[in-house]
Amino acid sequence: MIYIQISVWEALYDNLNNNSNLQQMINYVFISFFIFNITKSESGNKIGDAIDKGTIVTDLIKPINYRNCLFAQDAGTNIFQLTFIFLPSFIFFLFMYNLQFDITLVNFLMFFLSIVFAVIIAFLIKYIIGLFAFWLETSWYIPFIVGAIFDLFSGSIIPIWFYPDWLADICAYLPFRFVFFEPISIFLGRYNELQILNLLLLQLLWIVILYCIERFIWSKAQNKLVVHGG
Repeated sequence: MIYIQISVWEALYDNLNNNSNLQQMINYVFISFFIFNITKSESGNKIGDAIDKGTIVTDLIKPINYRNCLFAQDAGTNIFQLTFIFLPSFIFFLFMYNLQFDITLVNFLMFFLSIVFAVIIAFLIKYIIGLFAFWLETSWYIPFIVGAIFDLFSGSIIPIWFYPDWLADICAYLPFRFVFFEPISIFLGRYNELQILNLLLLQLLWIVILYCIERFIWSKAQNKLVVHGG
């Protein structure tokens, strides 16, 4: 996947004879791949499967927070993916493409903080979408919906700065760009420190908004519970 994306950007930038921007796009692809691995979540699938099989009943009576349990499971899986899939791939492509990352310590620390917020935002979005399985009573298509939404509005594949104005304006009012596009832009040095602080505050605001939405839907979902198995 990384090789295909980089090959596409190389072909595009070869026609423009702009090697400096090509290097930036290669870096964008790698950071996007890193974020993809660390923000993956199977919470929607797991909620749907639990409802289909009837195990959601036992999950809810356990003396644990269901949301936090799913988050912990995702975190463990993603750390494994980073260690044994992303890291070897990164080392290989680091030498293959002579990757160069020009970032200050302050920007790196802010990027790290933005990644922490991005992980929380991504999980809450996918968890909220997964909760609709309580009403839909099936979940096989939820991963496709989530994937399509993130691919379009997060800038995970194509940077939002290439989007037409009308689509970029839509993205500006949605939380998805704070998972991929904005953290990557921070890493690439496209913002000054004041702009980064504003972005971090917006990420925190979206975490609060999504948490409130999740609490509301969760309270309604427990009253709507219908299981098929068990």
